[in-house]
Amino acid sequence: MRQFINIMESSEYPHVIETYDLLRVVAEIHHSPEDLEDGNLSQRLWKFHQYVLEEIPLSDLNPHEFAVDDRLAKDYFELYMRGEAAPPIVYDSVGHSIIDGTHRVRAAIDANLDTILGYVEKAEFLEPNYEEDDEEDVEEDDDEDDEFD
Repeated sequence: MRQFINIMESSEYPHVIETYDLLRVVAEIHHSPEDLEDGNLSQRLWKFHQYVLEEIPLSDLNPHEFAVDDRLAKDYFELYMRGEAAPPIVYDSVGHSIIDGTHRVRAAIDANLDTILGYVEKAEFLEPNYEEDDEEDVEEDDDEDDEFD
């Protein structure tokens, strides 16, 4: 297996990034506002408040999670084969889901790389557990039902 080109030390991508700034990076990659709405990409990015740049083992990722445009994956594959790096992917390690970068992941696997550079959420900035909120909503709904009895 080939090793991924290490751009961790590059100033091109910050080591820690806020969601707002990451959203701008992702928007530049996609070139189209509609891409941010497809698959709830924007909403999925806002699930976390801050991300850290890491090398992610490709064996940890599911490249078949979303449909891939073979032409776009081929472009990234050719980039990797020339020894160049692609923009980092965005990965939700809590939900084990690629938020952005499925084409890059597929190309990296086809190029026999071991890892890919990606932004992963910082655990201390996870959103609150919404299951607790759901229980409160149920209790409130029960109280509303009492008014109609």
